[in-house]
Amino acid sequence: MVDIQSTSIIRTDGFERMVQIVEQTVAASSARIYRQTYERWSIWCSANGCNPFALTPHNVTAFLASQKVTKATRQRQLSALRKLVEMCSLLDYRNPEWAALHTVLKKIKVQSTDDGTERGKRALPPAEADKVLRAWNGNSLQDRRNRALIAVLFLAGLRRSEAVALRWDDVDLAEGVLTVRHGKGDKARQVPLLGDFALKTLEVWKTVLWQTAGKREYVFCPLRKSKNRLGDDKPMPDTDVYRVVKATEKRTGIVFAPHDARRTLLTEYIDQTGDVPGAQRIAGHANESTTLRYAQAASARDLRRKARLRYG
Repeated sequence: MVDIQSTSIIRTDGFERMVQIVEQTVAASSARIYRQTYERWSIWCSANGCNPFALTPHNVTAFLASQKVTKATRQRQLSALRKLVEMCSLLDYRNPEWAALHTVLKKIKVQSTDDGTERGKRALPPAEADKVLRAWNGNSLQDRRNRALIAVLFLAGLRRSEAVALRWDDVDLAEGVLTVRHGKGDKARQVPLLGDFALKTLEVWKTVLWQTAGKREYVFCPLRKSKNRLGDDKPMPDTDVYRVVKATEKRTGIVFAPHDARRTLLTEYIDQTGDVPGAQRIAGHANESTTLRYAQAASARDLRRKARLRYG
């Protein structure tokens, strides 16, 4: 297996440098997906005491199994890790073990979860969604940022990668509209902030952020370890959204995934309006059938209210 201590590219460039090199070789939409995988891989390696270049079949398989995601997401993660090893083999071509490792990783097959089911999917009931939205009710930078982030997830239905990429230029507070510049498939769309809560939390966060650090480009920046000091003017890592959600779970006792916020919004929107095309535009789905899969429960309730049968 690759001797990660003696490989020249490891010494000279480091893992972050290799990630940047990989990102330059793929489309922008793929680069974001790859970045998310590499961030999660780094966290897993840190927790398990191994070098992020130790991309052995054992480590990669264990990492994939530890992710509570769908089989399709695991496949994308595996592809990203294979790409990283492929680039190492090209740049460190004197070391034949990288090519051998790449060949081995191509043999790995992605497995579903042990019980044969995929990630649980749920839309939170309105009472639970309200409790989650108001979990971060303090005045610290952490509270204000996290309250705005949770509001954007639940009341604009943004994917976590879309939320962390938001710039203030993308936020129209006067009209209550967000512009997603690079959605799934690298497609742009405009999304309404539904209701006043998200709009108000964003207005407060912008005021506090700019008063503290001056004009900023990115909406959701990282915080330093003290949790009440701003980090650099750059997007918070995608993995930090998971950390915010987990911290919110502890505060509320309500278990949910970041994507459940999106599912909650679409379910409630269709349930209250019956407007499936509108929900499709909010979600940025190419097909209406995809939107309906997000909101099956709402669609069933809606149909039950409308149905007037002549029997039964």
